[in-house]
Amino acid sequence: MIHCRFFLSAIFFSVAFTSVSLKDGYDSLQWGKRLVGKLLTTIAQASPLDCAEECLVRPGCLSFNYKRAAIFCELNYENDTRSNTRLKDGDGWIYGQKEHWPIEITEECKNIKCALNQKCIRNSYLSTRCELAHCNTGWICKDKGNCYRRISTPLMTQEAAMKSCRICDSYLVEINDTEESDWLTENVLKNVSCVNMYECTTWTGGNDKEREGSYIWEYSRSPIKNLKWSRGNPDAVYPDKDCVDMFYFGEFNDRPCNHKNGFMCERDGN
Repeated sequence: MIHCRFFLSAIFFSVAFTSVSLKDGYDSLQWGKRLVGKLLTTIAQASPLDCAEECLVRPGCLSFNYKRAAIFCELNYENDTRSNTRLKDGDGWIYGQKEHWPIEITEECKNIKCALNQKCIRNSYLSTRCELAHCNTGWICKDKGNCYRRISTPLMTQEAAMKSCRICDSYLVEINDTEESDWLTENVLKNVSCVNMYECTTWTGGNDKEREGSYIWEYSRSPIKNLKWSRGNPDAVYPDKDCVDMFYFGEFNDRPCNHKNGFMCERDGN
């Protein structure tokens, strides 16, 4: 406990020379406490200050729980005052309320008014935008490469999935080679499994809507090459199977485009 308190104190003194004081925020933290049942989202690899800032840029966030050992936080859509919910004892947890932290630490976002389901994003110096809050969580990025995110619910048709990805400045995943396919299987799809493999497939951006048997990636308009199709696929016997989904073990399947699946979005790395 002592070394953790020292760590937070060190952070405070390191920023004490800035024009923004974080003393009230750190002083208000409640050690060994956690608000449960009000989870908005989680943030990995974060410090308490990161958690406070993430909460400040989201109108829908009112408090946060920070787990010291795991270095991550839970953002809550309520606080213990508004929800009339008593805080729970939690070893290793720290609880903080949004109202105790200065909005100035969010820099350009301090003057931006986003909707409850959005968060403020800093694009570059003095440039901001409001983005759906879920767009910035759950991404898994390749080293010096693109980022990927699988959405399991709600299940969507391929067209609806495309629109959902587009909202988050991304597109339905496009697989260029077996190395990328293997990486996605090992990293993004590793927790996906089901007894019937056809019940938990994942939409990609592939289709042959324009010309039967000539598959392309919808976003880049490039031809699909070197996919590891599952046995018997693509199946030309059923001409309505124009869209491509992916099994959790890395093979591909053609499917009617109006089937409702989970889906994977891809966005270009920075």
